[in-house]
Amino acid sequence: MSTKFNRNDSNAADDQFYADDYKTDLNGVEEDLRTSLGDLHAMPCIISGLILTVNTGDDSLFDISSGLAYDEDGYRIEIPSDQLANSGADTTNGAINYICVRHKYSYDTSRNAYKTGVSWNTRKFDDFEVVVRTEAQGVQAGDVCLGTSTGNGSGISVSTDNRTQPDFSGAADTAPPAKVTGVNLLTGDEPTYIFNDPANPISSQVINDFTPARAWIKVSFNEVSDPSGVREYQVELIPLYYEVSEVVEKEDLIQSQTINYSPSAPGGPEY
Repeated sequence: MSTKFNRNDSNAADDQFYADDYKTDLNGVEEDLRTSLGDLHAMPCIISGLILTVNTGDDSLFDISSGLAYDEDGYRIEIPSDQLANSGADTTNGAINYICVRHKYSYDTSRNAYKTGVSWNTRKFDDFEVVVRTEAQGVQAGDVCLGTSTGNGSGISVSTDNRTQPDFSGAADTAPPAKVTGVNLLTGDEPTYIFNDPANPISSQVINDFTPARAWIKVSFNEVSDPSGVREYQVELIPLYYEVSEVVEKEDLIQSQTINYSPSAPGGPEY
């Protein structure tokens, strides 16, 4: 609980009201308000707006719509109008950033102190700042995360992954991402697959040892148009066995492989 000036005591009127008494009293009132907010609902939270989108003029930057949030200590974070981020996220292919807003105090209305003549700001008000965290840094104390950006080599895509909850803005990304076109099974000798360029002199020097031909998995992707972006797919192979005229999935022998989406791969969006 907060501490306040004992202003209702019968002796208070006979004393002097000092600056420290004033600060203690008002700081206590502000602390109680923040504590009450935390008692009523979970903190941090997003109340409205604060929707993260890629900037239409520069896809290495992002826009944040106006809105309201509270951080974990109950400090109000209000963005009164749409904002263009003044610093971009990492556009390196596959790079992850967390786009966050934080509460801060700003100050204005300066004047000279009566006793010392020193200029000081007489007004303090709630304000905000936008911070871009790396994947290694993660979302930090005091951050309200608006979403995640993923680099594609030249720009970014954004999603509601890691967006602070509870979120009452209705900005969650509910659309499914683009799906895999299909899984193509390629067969052939390993040298044929590796050295598949007829102009490569190494190809003609490879000696076939007549080992059984092996197979490879090649995954082809749709062109990704989902605004939240697709970073990777998880491909799982489940062996099938015939047991007493019945096909049985051997889930204990499942093989998994993460396949990254690479729009610059030869022949199109596949990796």
